[in-house]
Amino acid sequence: MVLEKVESILIERSELRTIPSSHISYRLTVRAAVRSWTVWHRYSEFVQLSNDLKRAVPSKTFPCQLPPKTSFTCISYDDEALIHQRRVGLQAFLREILLNKDESWRSTKEWAQFLQIPSNRTNNQNEEYSSKGWLSQHSVLQELVRDIRSTLIKREAAFSKGDQSLAHHLAAQARRQLVGLNTQLTQLDISLAALAKGPNPSLSEGELLRRRNLLSHLENEKHALMQLAQKNVSDHSSSRAVGAATESDRSELFRVTSPIHSNRVFGRKPDPKETAETRQLDNADLLQLQKDKMVEQDDYVGQFISILQKQRNMGDQIGEELDYHNQLLNEFSMDVDNTEANISKVNEMTKKIR
Repeated sequence: MVLEKVESILIERSELRTIPSSHISYRLTVRAAVRSWTVWHRYSEFVQLSNDLKRAVPSKTFPCQLPPKTSFTCISYDDEALIHQRRVGLQAFLREILLNKDESWRSTKEWAQFLQIPSNRTNNQNEEYSSKGWLSQHSVLQELVRDIRSTLIKREAAFSKGDQSLAHHLAAQARRQLVGLNTQLTQLDISLAALAKGPNPSLSEGELLRRRNLLSHLENEKHALMQLAQKNVSDHSSSRAVGAATESDRSELFRVTSPIHSNRVFGRKPDPKETAETRQLDNADLLQLQKDKMVEQDDYVGQFISILQKQRNMGDQIGEELDYHNQLLNEFSMDVDNTEANISKVNEMTKKIR
């Protein structure tokens, strides 16, 4: 089985969880060539990964070091500075493994399982999960659905605040997440069919039906999210324009007409007049001329719509490019934070030596 090549790993978010006991869990955003996915891990699982990699490649010195363990029992879980420092250290730990010239540690099954790296399949090779692995992957997709919904909510909030750039960035992010969700749902469906086949299927009829219902629910969630994602930001603008026109119509409806006559013609339709083009035409010719004018106007509208579509596509491409540059800036910011943390450690060691 050939695994997809991981290109980057970011840890941009953490949250407090209470099951099985209170702990901080960190969200890893893993990005490959054509898709990205998220994985949640606590600090103890990073320690386990470090130990597993050392055992998997005993002939070589493990080059990476985890940030020091800090007990959260004596301090508040709301200490953002400490959590941020831990998050930066954990990301540096993973990136050092990812960017190391020696691929020995990245080639282990422990590394692949920790990052939940999917296989890079061909048309005749479909990834299959074990019964337990299927449920684990289903939980991952549930988390992905929640992340996509959160991204779309943030997009709507950004539009409400007038931040068009952020709104387009979030829309592009949601589209990429939906592509990954669709691909992984297909894998899950194929795997469930494989678990149900064979002379000795590993699932009972009741369990198979339950899992099909779980898969169907995720499919419904995916279609609902796709409809939300396809909702254009311009829809909001058009709805506001319609609302404004309605208020204008109401004002015009209840406006009191002044009895004073004026020579101003603003807002008043001019009386129809003969032109050189219409003067020699009878009623049938006038009707045909009107139809020709309407067809000509429709052609202009069609050309205008085509231009708007091209501009919209360009805007989407620019939004995706900005998204990529923002990720590079985030990685650079993390590198700066990591360097500052290392400098602080060196300064402390220097003070101790003095």
